[in-house]
Amino acid sequence: MIEYLKDRVQSWYAAEREKLRGMPLKKKIGYLLDYYKGWFIGLLILCLIGFYLGDAYLQSKKEIVLQGFFTNDDWNLFSAEEVTEEYSATLQLQRHQRVVFDDGLYIDLGGQASEYTAASNGKLLAYVTTKELDLVITSREVLEHFTGQLPMRDLKQILPVDLFERLKDQMLTTADENGQIIYYALDMTQSRFVQTSGYAEEDGVKNNYFLFAPKNSLRADQTADFIVYCFSK
Repeated sequence: MIEYLKDRVQSWYAAEREKLRGMPLKKKIGYLLDYYKGWFIGLLILCLIGFYLGDAYLQSKKEIVLQGFFTNDDWNLFSAEEVTEEYSATLQLQRHQRVVFDDGLYIDLGGQASEYTAASNGKLLAYVTTKELDLVITSREVLEHFTGQLPMRDLKQILPVDLFERLKDQMLTTADENGQIIYYALDMTQSRFVQTSGYAEEDGVKNNYFLFAPKNSLRADQTADFIVYCFSK
């Protein structure tokens, strides 16, 4: 069987070589494109798939220095790709390090898109449980849904004093079991992302998107640095 296939390939190769031998270069190119277009496209697709899988593998091996989810961003205020690129540029990342943001989650509390909502909700809770999620930016409605369900970090404890004093009037508060005030969420209206969007005064944007940090996240210092970046001029 192997010898048969070998003979067929050699015969095909000899025939094709003979066809091409007498053609000028332009006709050779035209012939190859006409008769082997499908093969070229298939090879290109295989190369692209190989590149994607290779890149995904390399990315998975990198240390994550900060990970955040942006949910229910109906106004495209927080583009994961753009925020990742812009914030990463402010850091002195090593080749084995990366910042990860995901804006593909949507939690519809009105009962629509129930399967997608369940998947998004499950992913968020899973990442919180495994201590892989450092921050979430979401709508007021979703924040209220998670308040009481997820222990949230006191932002006063991680922010620089001067920045906290500047932003504390833009934070939501609650009291812990000892009656201590907890600053658990930060209004993003005055952040660089909203202020440069052109939608800052829209009813669905102003005072409607908040940042919170799960209490069990392991990269509190980097979360604080990201908040500093969000509200820097």
